[in-house]
Amino acid sequence: MRPLLPPRTEQLAALLDLTHARHTLLAANVANADTPGYRRRDVDFVQSLERLLDGAAGTDRLSARIVVREDESPGRRDGNNVKIDEELSLLLQNALLYRMATQILSSRIGLMRRALNGPA
Repeated sequence: MRPLLPPRTEQLAALLDLTHARHTLLAANVANADTPGYRRRDVDFVQSLERLLDGAAGTDRLSARIVVREDESPGRRDGNNVKIDEELSLLLQNALLYRMATQILSSRIGLMRRALNGPA
């Protein structure tokens, strides 16, 4: 369980958790792009973020709050439905979102640190 943080900071931390989980799934999709029968998976981003922010599932375990869905769209003849270009694009978008949240969280922590330590 996280220590008590200001509300927006807690939301940013939840966003970091979610983007990390999504990055793991997207990387697995890229790694399995040539695996016969592999079905791409992704995070239901909106539903997962809502559950993380609400503390749903009655547990502190992150994985219990992340909603993963398997893509049922038709694939190639071997049953794989990963489109590498789309996966790489989603990885880039996700990395940018993670970086943005990290920078905002870092600046908030810096402000809290300055408030606690007083003027230099």
